[in-house]
Amino acid sequence: MFLTEDELKTTYYKKAVDMDADDVTQFLAQANAHAFGQIGGIPPAIPKDDGKSLKSAVSLAFQLFAKADTAQVNTTTGDITEAAPAGAFVRDKARDPWAIVDGMLKPYADAYKAANVTKSDRGVKFL
Repeated sequence: MFLTEDELKTTYYKKAVDMDADDVTQFLAQANAHAFGQIGGIPPAIPKDDGKSLKSAVSLAFQLFAKADTAQVNTTTGDITEAAPAGAFVRDKARDPWAIVDGMLKPYADAYKAANVTKSDRGVKFL
């Protein structure tokens, strides 16, 4: 897990304190899973990186998952409905928030790939 619930509530997204505990658990798990999937695994330590960028990216993903889920809830009945605002699901390619999250995760994905590359000699494998 890249970001814990305690870190989320105390540092990265203090509004999560007022959210339903089950929702926080669900959205945080989704955000951590998204980061894990984009990176490909647990990244190695990156020199001069304290991990705050990774935690910020997971926090942003948490906010996006929470917004997307709650934007489809009818505020009167609490039901998930097609009549709810569609704005949360319309992606503006110039300002796609998921592209921002994925861009924040790219250095970690690159470090993970670099650490897990099979060693070869310019495509020639010696047996």
